[in-house]
Amino acid sequence: MTGELQAEVEQACVVTLEPVAASISESFRMRFAEDAAEPDLAEIDLDFEAADPPDPIVGGTIDLGQVVVEHLALALDPYPRKPDAALSKEFEPKPDELPEAAPKAKPDKTHRPFSGLDKLLK
Repeated sequence: MTGELQAEVEQACVVTLEPVAASISESFRMRFAEDAAEPDLAEIDLDFEAADPPDPIVGGTIDLGQVVVEHLALALDPYPRKPDAALSKEFEPKPDELPEAAPKAKPDKTHRPFSGLDKLLK
């Protein structure tokens, strides 16, 4: 199956949460087979150079809506951002509001978590 997806979407900006409009135009190709077995996820070997196995045809039908939704989700920008988006100055901490670093206390003696292992090697 080959298909083409065209959509006008609106997502929330990751900085300001304002709407960000985008146009998506994607072409895709998928293979289906009646006798395609569900992959055993416990023993799956990933080969990024190999062709994808065909997807199974369930109940003699293909859910085209699911195919389109999957490809639309893959085409969406994972971090939509308005071109002029910036954090407001009110969210930046003022120098006098920053916590001061606590002085580090010196340990009384050196902690050696593996000190007993040398006895096991003898």
